[in-house]
Formats: sequence, C-alpha cells, structure tokens
Amino acid sequence: MFRKRKKADDYYDDYYYDDDDYYDDYYYEDDEDDDDGSEKSSPKSSGSSNNSQLEKELAEKNKELEKIKIEKEELALKFSSVQALPKHFQQVEEDNAAIQAELERVRQENNELVIKLQQTNDGVARAEANARQFQREINVKQTEIDQLTEKLLNVQAEAQPSPEFEQEKELLREQISDLRSELTKSKEQLSSQEESGISKEDIAEVMLEAKSKARQIVDQANFDSRRIVSDAERDLQNISQDARTLYQKIYSTKSDSEMIFEELLRKLTILSDIESSGE
Repeated sequence: MFRKRKKADDYYDDYYYDDDDYYDDYYYEDDEDDDDGSEKSSPKSSGSSNNSQLEKELAEKNKELEKIKIEKEELALKFSSVQALPKHFQQVEEDNAAIQAELERVRQENNELVIKLQQTNDGVARAEANARQFQREINVKQTEIDQLTEKLLNVQAEAQPSPEFEQEKELLREQISDLRSELTKSKEQLSSQEESGISKEDIAEVMLEAKSKARQIVDQANFDSRRIVSDAERDLQNISQDARTLYQKIYSTKSDSEMIFEELLRKLTILSDIESSGE
C-alpha cells in the first residue's frame, strides 16, 4: 500500500516540479516580451485598450496561480503526514506485540497457579483420607479398651483372688494403659491433621483468588489488544479516506492549472496578434 502511495507521491512531485519550471519559463518570456515592447513604437489606441484588459486578466490569473501554489504546499504537507503512516503503524504493532507478550506471561502464570491449586487439592484430599483412617483406628482402640475394661471388671468380680489373678489383672491394666496412650497419640495426630487440613484449605482459597485475579488480567489484556487493533484499523480507514480526498483535490488542482494556462496562452496569442497588427 505504501509503495503505491510513494509512487503517486513521486508523480505529483514531478508534475508540480515541471509546472514550476513552466511557470518560470513563461514569466521569463513574458518579461522579455515586455522589454521588447517598450523599445518598439506604441501600438494603436485599440491595441492599447486590449493590452490593458489582457494585463488585468493576467494579474487575476497570477493571483489564481499563487493560490494554486499555496494549495500545492498544503498538499505537500498532507503527503508528508501520509508518508509518516508506516512509523505510526509500526508503533501500533510494537504495542500490540508487547500486550501479547504480557498476555502470554499472565497465561503461563495462570497455568502455574492451576497446577499448584491442583496439587493443594490433592494434598487436602490425602489429609482428609488420613484423618478418616486415624478416626477408624481410634474407634478400634476404644473398642479394645472397652473390652479389656469389661474383662478386668469380670476378673475382679471373682470370689478369691490368686497370684494368677493378680498377674492377669496387672497385665490387663498395662494393656489398658498402652491402649489409652495409643488412643491419646492417635487423637493428637488427628487434631494435628485437622489443623493441617484447615491450613491447606486456606491455601486453596488463596489460590482460587489468585486464579480469579489472573483471569481478570487475561481478560483485560485481551480487551486492550482488541481495542488497539480496532483503533489502528479505524485510523487506517480515516487516513485512506484522506489520501483519496487528497488525490482528488490534486487532480482537480492540476486540471484547473492546465485550464488557466491554456486561457493565458490564448490571451497572449491575441495580444501578440494585436501588437503585430499595430505595427
């Protein structure tokens, strides 16, 4: 697109450059004609009247030419702004690339958070399974304690104690003590596991919040990326429209300039014929 525009720009520069040379040659010849006319004898009164009229028209045409030159300068400035478009869109592309890189980074962080969250959930599930296992073991120990206590009471209810009875009773007491100790230890482990489970749940909640925040960042980055691309497309459409309008105006100015010079040449031809007939 820009190569075509550059070619059009060169065409207009060459055109107006040629026109400037033409204007310079024309005015130079016009000055020489005026010098030659001053050295010659004065034309007839009718020729002088026509000459004055033509000079007046020439002055008006000169004003029109000056106006065309001003418009040419304005068009040149607009062409300069059009030529700066590649840099503008290069900056837009760089901004979009930066946003895409940030978006990719956020997505990677989000994936890492998802993996950590899954690992935390797995840890919580294992902790809950261990807690249930400890609870089952506690129930088993409690059952054994109850059975041994009942057996001890039955032994104590016997009529005559014997050495064997005392030994069995002492053994039962030791077993009950050991079971109570194991029961206490199991309860402590269960309590510790439950506290650890709560801590992991807190971590899971934090990870969920982090995941939600990462999703918001990704959505915002996607929105900004789409907005930049949309703005760039809209700017391109506006600039393309300005370029078309500029081309039409240049073409119209070129046509008007050609018509003015054709009219000037015609008037000069008439003036030259009148001066020749006056001689």
